Amino acid sequence: TTWAPTWAPTDAPTDAPTTWAPTWAPTDAPTDTPTTEAPTAAPTWAPTYQNHAISWGYNVSGASITITAGESVTWFWDQLPAIDHNVVSGVWHSPPAASEGAEFESLLQSSGNFTHTFTQAGTFPYFCRPHYVFMIGTITVISAPTSAPTDWPTASPTAVPSTSTPTWSPSMPPTTLMPTWSPSADPTYAPTDAPTTWAPTWTPT
Repeated sequence: TTWAPTWAPTDAPTDAPTTWAPTWAPTDAPTDTPTTEAPTAAPTWAPTYQNHAISWGYNVSGASITITAGESVTWFWDQLPAIDHNVVSGVWHSPPAASEGAEFESLLQSSGNFTHTFTQAGTFPYFCRPHYVFMIGTITVISAPTSAPTDWPTASPTAVPSTSTPTWSPSMPPTTLMPTWSPSADPTYAPTDAPTTWAPTWTPT
């Protein structure tokens, strides 16, 4: 028979195959910028009006005031002694002029009150007819504002953050999950059982 050696590597590779694990990254990282709500309506502005009070009698220290067009003045007969007075618009004349009482005029009375609303801007003198020498005063009326003051609150939008949530997928999924590896060294081969000396033996037939 013929002998042939068999060969096996003397230094089989020792490297273990590496394993692959996917890394994950968002496929649609949120890019939304905050949205804004529609502005809410600013408060409606309208001029406010007051009713001004004047104590009417011999003491006229508070008889001249400044108000805004559209406001009212009320005279009160609250001073002592309680004697008859009235309120007459204009300047006293003798004999009385047509302008006296043209804007307003109260009854002659010793108590109670009288109110007049001033709708136009201007200067309105007045007096007490029985005591015209010293019971006088002036109502100065300025124009009502036509627009809101500069510090009036205005509507402004409010930022609302986005609520989108990203979805996730592997960064580079493999087509086939097969490890790749290479040996640490090229193997060398040697026969497994080479004979030391070979010679045939014969047996007579």
